[in-house]
Amino acid sequence: MRQNSRQPIWMSRILPLLLLLLVVGSAQAEPPYDVVVESANFEPGTVVNVQISGFTNQSFNVRITDSGGDIVAGRDTQLDVDGKYTFQWNPSSEGDFNATVTYSTGISITKKFLIQERVTSADIGQIYQSLYGVEARLKTLIAEFEGLVKMTIALGAMSLIISVGVGIYARKRVSPVDTEFTRLMKHSLDEMRAKRGK
Repeated sequence: MRQNSRQPIWMSRILPLLLLLLVVGSAQAEPPYDVVVESANFEPGTVVNVQISGFTNQSFNVRITDSGGDIVAGRDTQLDVDGKYTFQWNPSSEGDFNATVTYSTGISITKKFLIQERVTSADIGQIYQSLYGVEARLKTLIAEFEGLVKMTIALGAMSLIISVGVGIYARKRVSPVDTEFTRLMKHSLDEMRAKRGK
């Protein structure tokens, strides 16, 4: 048995339309909170832009803190009619930083970023020149050291030659010194020869 259960017209046509309006309405009610940190190169002395978005004319505060948690920049203000604001900050030193935006609704968004000096080709050139200068100085020191080593070897050889020469000269020119012991031995030897020869 089949039952004919027709819904009233308003339920079949209006109910989906109401549901659609509720879904679209709740999707638009979600606030467009966002924080974007941008810079040309994130170096000291280059402007950092913190782009903040939310509801139209909404109040907020933005704080830039360093790695120690100290506030280095900030502002309390409100978004424009388009729900946007750009906070500009010019860092003077390198380091890790946080951009924290706290909206009047209590929502807080933090973005981390790093400021550091970039190595340029000029920096690399200076490093190369420093290394080349060190290499040149080391080569000079090695050359001087080699000269000192050769001179030390030559002086050692000369002192050896002089010592040998003095020793040879002393043997040839100086008469041997007879000690008491050698005279006694010679006398004893002569007496023994004389006794045998008799």
